[in-house]
Amino acid sequence: MKAKRKRRMRRRRQERTYIAVMVLLAIAVSIGLTRSVMRDDKEFEEFEQQSQEFDARMQRIDEKREASGQNTMLEQVRTWQQEQDIEPDKYAVFDTMSADWGGEEDLLLLIAYFSLFITLTNTTYLGIGVAMLFVIWYSLQKTDRLMNLAINGILFTVAGVAAEVLWRNPYTPRPIDTDTVTLLLRQHHLYLIPGAVGIIIIVFLLVTSALSVKARRKVNSVIERYFGKIWLELIMVGIIGVIYYLIYNYTLELFNYRGSIWYFAFNGFLDGNIWQKIMGVGPGLLDTVTQAQIAKADFYVEWNWFYCTAHNDLLEYLVTTGIVGTVLKLMMYILPYIMYARGKSRKSEKAAVLAALTGFIGQGLMTGPYILTYVFYTIFLGVMAAYDRMDKAQ
Repeated sequence: MKAKRKRRMRRRRQERTYIAVMVLLAIAVSIGLTRSVMRDDKEFEEFEQQSQEFDARMQRIDEKREASGQNTMLEQVRTWQQEQDIEPDKYAVFDTMSADWGGEEDLLLLIAYFSLFITLTNTTYLGIGVAMLFVIWYSLQKTDRLMNLAINGILFTVAGVAAEVLWRNPYTPRPIDTDTVTLLLRQHHLYLIPGAVGIIIIVFLLVTSALSVKARRKVNSVIERYFGKIWLELIMVGIIGVIYYLIYNYTLELFNYRGSIWYFAFNGFLDGNIWQKIMGVGPGLLDTVTQAQIAKADFYVEWNWFYCTAHNDLLEYLVTTGIVGTVLKLMMYILPYIMYARGKSRKSEKAAVLAALTGFIGQGLMTGPYILTYVFYTIFLGVMAAYDRMDKAQ
């Protein structure tokens, strides 16, 4: 009895020591983050001071213009242009179409979309689909971005039609293996939907180009003000729907047996001791956790290589690196959106990088961890940080 009591007391002392170490580590991280935030605040204050000086300088220039009568003259010119409804502005949509169509970018997109239809790429569809959620939101912020969205949809449909011809061609050397998503798109001809949406967008742009300048601006203002918010609300409804479906329809066969992996991996996390919950069992050791869980399950499951990874980045990090690693991983997910939101410039290049990061996040939730995806994500994260520094320097 004394030996058991000593072992119990020793175990409790160890757990208290681990908790004390984690608390000290959390304090150290908090101090580091606080210093970083204070440094950023100082830079922001300097930027604000420069902005105020610039605004004051511009106000003095405006006052001089007002005194000389230049502002009144400029306002008269603007009013005359709006009343005349000048022709170049009316047909600007055709200039945008001619500038956006053609070139190596469209050919590259067409080839990329075509490769989706002829390879086993369920998870790639997922990554591109999640990235497109952001691309659509970004396009709805400014109506002059809608043309690129329409081009993407039409190219996707053209690629689907080309793949359909290849599937039906009797001279194709062998049947093309397709994954579930491609098979679904092919059987129901769903690949035609993005192209139809793209054509609708082009027709809309042509119709609005025939309106007066005032009416066109009003239509554009409504789209830019409300449609992006509506799209975000639809995304939230979709996320809630997916969660509801998973709760009431969860089985081990879910998503090509990913339900089984997630079940045993999460139970392995719950069965771990305090230290394992905080710091994890160790990187690359998920297979030992799933083996132990399957061995003591009250139903038969055959363990194989499929259980070596969690097929979900967050769950893998939760089991192998604990709560600490999962929080840091979440920070890597959230950080790009913070950098994009606080930046004053919303350049298309910066949005493209964030769209790629969004796609990698979506793909990682069904396939991760995957070393190549992680490498590319880290590279794009570095590019996003570079854009953020450039914004601060301006």
